[in-house]
Amino acid sequence: MTLRKGQKELVENYRGGFCAVPAIPGGGKTYSLSYWAAEIISKGLHKPGKLLIVTYMNSAVNNFKKRISRLLAERGISSGSDYFVSTIHGLCLQIIMEKPDAVLADDEFRIIDEARRYELLDQSIEQWKKENKGLMEYFVDGEHLKGKKSGNILDMWQNTFCKVISAAIGDFKTRGISPSEAEKRCKDLPQSSILRCAARIYSIYDRNLKTGGFLDFDDMLYNARKLLKDDRELLEKYRRRYTYVCEDEAQDSNLIQSEILTMIANGNFLRVGDSNQAICGTFTNSDPSLFRNFC
Repeated sequence: MTLRKGQKELVENYRGGFCAVPAIPGGGKTYSLSYWAAEIISKGLHKPGKLLIVTYMNSAVNNFKKRISRLLAERGISSGSDYFVSTIHGLCLQIIMEKPDAVLADDEFRIIDEARRYELLDQSIEQWKKENKGLMEYFVDGEHLKGKKSGNILDMWQNTFCKVISAAIGDFKTRGISPSEAEKRCKDLPQSSILRCAARIYSIYDRNLKTGGFLDFDDMLYNARKLLKDDRELLEKYRRRYTYVCEDEAQDSNLIQSEILTMIANGNFLRVGDSNQAICGTFTNSDPSLFRNFC
């Protein structure tokens, strides 16, 4: 495969600073980014650090590794120590493991999967409901449900409520808002405000996570960002480690991911994405406008 216009300019000209590559489906962005990485490494332009490539899925991580390895092998280079390809969660776990005691008292924490997360969130909602029996009557009209299939309606309400609260908690974490700060910000809202309810459940859920020694996926980003912001020495360590930071599928990035990568990049930030393929915003906290604004 030969480099086309646009691909050629990236590989031959990008040597630092901020760079956006708005791609199109089938435009060869993975190949172009891999080719650029191999070019930088073969010329030693990344030293004394290495390249960091962050992409969305584990399958894409493996794809990048294979492509870069093959392109380097063609240039007679067999070392894989010049680059690190990871998902954002893999990178954040690496950061957290630098100082796990700053995240949880027990450094033997476990990453909770989505099924267990929803189970724990459901338990937290049940605890909240016990604290707010009167408020539950506001949300669920018992008189209206008489003579109907109330069980099904209540189950639907519970499932929908859980999804809304989950999204709100994820949004709090994406914005770097702690449980105590969320409750403080929402304390003047009406008691029946869903956002105020979410802030209180966030505190209960966070306590249950910590009691169990768990971190969820949003916690990984939240805590990695906090560590980098609070610990200048740790931030400088990562800036020295990675000369270039590259973000693939940047249209699916969110606020906290963008902040983490921008901090580490320290001015050498390459972002590749296609805003027309930004589908994750419907079920995650991704924000396609971040990449569009970067462009």
